[in-house]
This record gives sequence, C-alpha cells and structure tokens, in this order.
Amino acid sequence: MTKNLPPTAETSTPTSAALKFVQKSNSQLANHSDGNHNTPSSEDATRRKRRQSPKQPRKVKPTYQSFSTRIRSDLKRRLKRLSHEREEQDAEIKSVQQFVEEAVLMWLDEQEGVS
Repeated sequence: MTKNLPPTAETSTPTSAALKFVQKSNSQLANHSDGNHNTPSSEDATRRKRRQSPKQPRKVKPTYQSFSTRIRSDLKRRLKRLSHEREEQDAEIKSVQQFVEEAVLMWLDEQEGVS
C-alpha cells in the first residue's frame, strides 16, 4: 500500500536546478536547430537513406564446422607437398581444406548419382 501524500512545496513545484536544466536544454535545442525543432541533421538524413535503400542480395558464405579424422601419413605428405606447389603457382585451389572439400564433393555426387 502506498500513502497519498499531500502536496508540499518540495513535491508540487520544480526546483530551481530543474528549471535551469530545462531552460539550458531548450536554449541548446534552439541554437542547434535554428528554431525549427524538426530539422534533421545531414547525418540523420544519410542514415535514413541507407535504411530506405533497397537491400542488395548478399552472397551467402559457407559456414564451416570442425571435422577431424585420421589420415595415412603418406597421403598427408602428398597433400601438403601439392598445397605448397600450388601456393607457389598461385593456383585457385591450393589449400588442403580445398582439396579435401573438392574430393569429398566429387565422391558424394558420384555416390548420390548427381551429375
């Protein structure tokens, strides 16, 4: 239960500090907006244009998850050697991850009968 207190001088009238704050805020608004409180800044207009512009379709980046498996050491050596060679040639597919992805994709497509 809350008690209804009768208005007193402290609760019914704003303090002089509050009045000064309001007056200062109003004068700052008048100085910044040249008397028109609804004038947006150029920064606000730029933000609004960005929000209203049609969205460009985003390229969906593949998400990666860690997948660990063991491999024979001779295969690992061959993959690393090929990776280094292709790195020097600045080939498009040059990392061991790319090799594995390509090989697995080809194998899966073959198994699933995808052409």
